[in-house]
Amino acid sequence: MELECIREMVDVAEAELGTAIPAKLEEPDEVAESRRLFPTRAYKGTLAWDTFRARVGVKRASRYDKVEEDDDDFNRKVYEAMNLADGSRSLHEIVRTVSAEFGPTDAGMMVDLVKDMHHGGLVKLRKKR
Repeated sequence: MELECIREMVDVAEAELGTAIPAKLEEPDEVAESRRLFPTRAYKGTLAWDTFRARVGVKRASRYDKVEEDDDDFNRKVYEAMNLADGSRSLHEIVRTVSAEFGPTDAGMMVDLVKDMHHGGLVKLRKKR
């Protein structure tokens, strides 16, 4: 019954828009990857930016300087994401939670950040297929 109602709504929308709605939407690669990554924070307390730079390297860390300039909530987003990184949530779930609290959060940037943190020994990553 519910599926019939949904199909009817899709049919009406397609007719009004004059276009076909795809049966399955393609998601960006970084979103798909964020669904497979389950990060666990490997440090206690807060993470100073100097410590982050030292652990992941200046070149990797400098990629986030522009993000920080453009997004006033960047530091709070990272802090909250790491609080949620307990291995039970996918990075996708974490990004959605952080976005709900602080506004849009780029999944690709968060994938890169978590991978860089993993490279620096600050995060453990479990991957699901």
